[in-house]
Amino acid sequence: MFSSRKPINTWKDALQEIQDAKDEIRLKQIMMTDYERDLYSRAVKDKINLHFNKIVQGVRQEHNQRMDAYSRAVKNLETKRSKESAKWDMVRLGNEIQAFQILVSQAMENRSQNPLAPRNESESARVRKLYQDAMISNDPHRMRAAAEVVRSLDAGKLGKDGAVEMKGLIREADARLTEIRTDPEVVKAMDEVEFLKGELLNEKTEIIKVAEIVGEPVDPIYQGGAFGPMIRQVQVDPASGEVKIYSLDDQAVTGIDWSNLEKIAGQDDFDLKVGE
Repeated sequence: MFSSRKPINTWKDALQEIQDAKDEIRLKQIMMTDYERDLYSRAVKDKINLHFNKIVQGVRQEHNQRMDAYSRAVKNLETKRSKESAKWDMVRLGNEIQAFQILVSQAMENRSQNPLAPRNESESARVRKLYQDAMISNDPHRMRAAAEVVRSLDAGKLGKDGAVEMKGLIREADARLTEIRTDPEVVKAMDEVEFLKGELLNEKTEIIKVAEIVGEPVDPIYQGGAFGPMIRQVQVDPASGEVKIYSLDDQAVTGIDWSNLEKIAGQDDFDLKVGE
């Protein structure tokens, strides 16, 4: 009946056969009689019924693989971040921060507060000198301590000129801290998470298209059927932007609070009587 006769090896082949059949009807329908149109339409429905389970299983398998890949990537990122944090001796880092804070406090004193403060050197210049000394020490803990302290300074406590200079140093320290804390393995893991996140979110459009081809459009509110729940499994937290993955029986997917049903079923006075 239909022009296209290709072998069906995968669920995508089956889906393409249905799409080709629908396209052929659209091209020929203007020349079709009502009988022919009905005959072709029933033939498409037969194809859908024949391949529906194969298509659903194929979509679900790829969907599960994408969710699993994303979950593994997130766990890998957590592991890499933990390893990066473990590189630091937090006691030593705390001591370095405390020592640098004392030096910065002294450097920020003017002559009215400390008569021994240099006459021809601004507070911001003295802090910059301390910061630069720490940066050329090649001691990771000292370098991080200096960057942590400087980035947290309040430039507003200085005069106008000093504030401008200090704000520049604060930005420099903030960028340097990011560089110090940046681990190539962490960056690689973050890139992988973002890539798989994009694939997972883009998949929603693909699933909706498949559902429409097989005649099961996804309702935006009640996302039931074979495909709707799969779409609901992957959601984005509007506040954090974090991707959340739910099981098919989770309330976020079904809209049903199973715990409440269990409570109702467990009540002593809950008695379902039939025929009354």
